[in-house]
Amino acid sequence: MARKSSYISVLQFDERLITLFRAEPGPKGLAAVAFERERGAWQYGDGSLERALKEFVARHRVALDATYTVLPRHDVTARIQLLPSVDMDEIRGMVRLSAEEYMPYPLQELVIDQAVLERLPDRQSRVLSVFVHRDVVETHVRLLGAAGIEPVSIYLSSACLASAAIAANRGGDEPYAVVNLASGGLEVMVLRGAKLEYVRGVATMLDWAVSGSEAESALEELAIETRAALSTYRRESEDGAGVGCLYLCSDYVDVQPWCASLEEQTGYRVQPADFAPVLASGGAGSYPLVA
Repeated sequence: MARKSSYISVLQFDERLITLFRAEPGPKGLAAVAFERERGAWQYGDGSLERALKEFVARHRVALDATYTVLPRHDVTARIQLLPSVDMDEIRGMVRLSAEEYMPYPLQELVIDQAVLERLPDRQSRVLSVFVHRDVVETHVRLLGAAGIEPVSIYLSSACLASAAIAANRGGDEPYAVVNLASGGLEVMVLRGAKLEYVRGVATMLDWAVSGSEAESALEELAIETRAALSTYRRESEDGAGVGCLYLCSDYVDVQPWCASLEEQTGYRVQPADFAPVLASGGAGSYPLVA
């Protein structure tokens, strides 16, 4: 179907949630037009997710937009690697050779992508490498095709999250963490100014939109995974520095009620992220596509 609108849409979906962010380009950057969200209890296997996505796309006329889609971090493997080259062709080859270190599948079953985060003076590069089983991408594309969507690009959620944080212009030399409560998972990343320094994704069956004793269990798991991720970052960082602040965000739930409890559980200063309004009105950093 030929696109007829001037809108840019970002679409994300799984068995619990379909979200759509729609923006319109203008002389001052992107202007947010709408944010749509639909919760459900669908499945890939019985066709219910496919039907729900079709209905959502038709209802919001998404097929008329330039549409970008997102794969969640917990569905892929991502690593930040230090590689002895600044040549992009050599870097691609090194990343492919390293795939078997991270994935228990042959190369022909993988979709691999990478982005150079930093070129160092000694002709080394810090590279964000992404590995995902081809079935994950093909299923994603098949469901989109059934709904009449041919995505312009497929992004990794880490790319979107890092770009939003960078667009918010935190600046400074002190590292800070961004924790995203996603449908079906949890993502933790550490940035220092405009540099992505660490990223980790965790799949979970927890529903973050819970209350009572279930919320206590969810908070406990969130605190455990957050502490573990930030401890790993501190061990692996060159200067052994920890983060100064943690920003909590989600397109799934209101994070405000979680902040004080997570601060108490982890000892980190925790604030709700306010990245989205900035992202909708200004530029952002550039990080890799998955496909």
